[in-house]
Parts: sequence; structure tokens; C-alpha cells
Amino acid sequence: AAFDGEGYLYVSDYLNFRIQVFDEAGDLDLVFGAAGVRPGDLIRPRGLAADAANGVLYVVDGAFQLVQMFNLDGELLMWFGVPGQGPGQFSLPSGVALRGDLLVVGDTLNHRLQLFRFLGVPE
Repeated sequence: AAFDGEGYLYVSDYLNFRIQVFDEAGDLDLVFGAAGVRPGDLIRPRGLAADAANGVLYVVDGAFQLVQMFNLDGELLMWFGVPGQGPGQFSLPSGVALRGDLLVVGDTLNHRLQLFRFLGVPE
């Protein structure tokens, strides 16, 4: 789960292949995601981080071995990562943290953290 700084809570609903968003009062505001194999689908959503300043939600998917970037309305912006051991490659990514424009991804089976810098919202 992660807060976005605007009071919204984002929850990774792992076994239901979706993200749930709750407002400051705790009311369900948005649900997005579905099981599938297309970009924007979720198989094993794990860690997430919300960047309200840039309007981006980062979602780590352990099955796809990548990080998907959504806008705060749940629309896919882009994704990055592939299976492997090199830079930008993951083996069971499980967590993500955000501080400023620095994104840290926990790369579990590669026994490391990978650092990425946010360069702006994709066009």
C-alpha cells in the first residue's frame, strides 16, 4: 500500500489482479487492473509507489518481471524491465519506493536494489 501525498491510499490487491484506490475518508474511489498478458494487465501486482506531483503510480509485477507506470486514473503510461540479471532486468521484483525523482526497485532473486531516475511523464 502507498499514499500519494494528496490523501489517497493505493492498495495492491495481489490475488485479484488489481489496484484499489481509497479516498481520505476510506471510501473506495477507483479499481483498475485485470488478469491478462497485455500491457496494463496485472498478474502478480506487488509493491507500488504513488507520485502525486507527477501523476504517476508505479506498480511492480512479480510475474511479468517489470514495473508498470499508470496515471492516477489507472491508465497505462508505459512499462520498463524484462526478466534477467542485467541493469533494468528483474527476477521477481517485489517492492518499490520513491523519493523525489529517484525510484528504487527491490529485485528479490537477483539480491539487489535497482535505482531509476524519473525523467518526466511520457507523451
